[in-house]
Amino acid sequence: MKNELDQPVTIHWHGYPVPVDMDGVPGVTQNAVKPGESFQYSFTATVPGTYWYHSHYKSAEQVDLGLYGALIVEGDRQTELDRDYTFILDEMNSKGKAGSKGMMGSSNDDLFTVNGKSGDLISAYEIQTGENVRLRFINAGYITHYMNLGSIEYRVVAVDGQAVMDPQIIQNKLLPVGPGERYDVEFTAPDSSFFIREMLNTPAADGLIIPLINRTSKKTLDETEYDGIFTLTGSGIATEYASLASNKYDQEYKMVLSHGMKGMGMIYTINGRTYPDIDPLDVKRGDIIKVTLESKDMMFDHPMHLHGHFFQVLSKDGSPVEDGAIFKDTLVVKPGEKYELAFIANNPGEWMFHCHDLNHASSGMMTSVLYDGYAIPSHIDQSQPSE
Repeated sequence: MKNELDQPVTIHWHGYPVPVDMDGVPGVTQNAVKPGESFQYSFTATVPGTYWYHSHYKSAEQVDLGLYGALIVEGDRQTELDRDYTFILDEMNSKGKAGSKGMMGSSNDDLFTVNGKSGDLISAYEIQTGENVRLRFINAGYITHYMNLGSIEYRVVAVDGQAVMDPQIIQNKLLPVGPGERYDVEFTAPDSSFFIREMLNTPAADGLIIPLINRTSKKTLDETEYDGIFTLTGSGIATEYASLASNKYDQEYKMVLSHGMKGMGMIYTINGRTYPDIDPLDVKRGDIIKVTLESKDMMFDHPMHLHGHFFQVLSKDGSPVEDGAIFKDTLVVKPGEKYELAFIANNPGEWMFHCHDLNHASSGMMTSVLYDGYAIPSHIDQSQPSE
């Protein structure tokens, strides 16, 4: 990567388990790449799935202005697909300004976009009757987008890049894609064209309509009313990992999420503290770690993202997730919710664990997972902003 910007930059490979020195976090895993300088990111892409990449240097500004893209690692099933489309969802400002986003986005954000386009500029995507079609949804924004796939029958075949075992048919339910999350769906193309629509109640949603055009048919599916929202917990979804549910864990941590005021600004806290004044989650290689995420914040969603690892969702609001093992790397914790997670400490280093509303991260809601015996290399300038 060569930096041709007038400010420093890095690349974080969101969701993909790279070695720690490739994670792209300035001040922790590398020095930010200065204007005119280059840095070579090198890793072997062997874990299939839908991931993405974005700057991790002043990311609340740089990602908001478009420094991101998709990372698709193809798997063995790729040859079974007739069409494979990737949709990166975001919120943008028509005047090109970076906004200060909160619960429902920024007051400056008057556009919802897919692949950087809105309204009539959104491309039409071709399908033909009977084709096996995969759609990969990536949310690069700061709010959850609720996608209406009309009346077609679809299956969620991957979450955060992790393949789903025995995916079930879903119909007339909105697909919620939270900040930083990825959902892959597959369906058999109908004998008609149809539209995928954003269903949030805001004028910006009118610009997020994705046409899927059947060139072999003159028919168009009628608009349908949805009758619910797809949820992971209670859906029977299970990804292809053995469950970590247990009565005993090597380490247990609790992270209470909230916000408050400091001076004239808002801060976002974990256990009442802001980064870097938050104790890391200390782990040893091979440990199985349990983390409780509890939101005491009654205003804001907090999409929590763990670098370098996949975690299992054990329970929600005290009810175990009994259908199967759901592994992800990003989880939206809504006001008042409480989740229990577990992960295996199998990727040594220091890894950020933060809110993916990047304004929340830059204002304090960030900690790290620190492996026993690991130290940040001496050549890294730890004064650089990590968010």
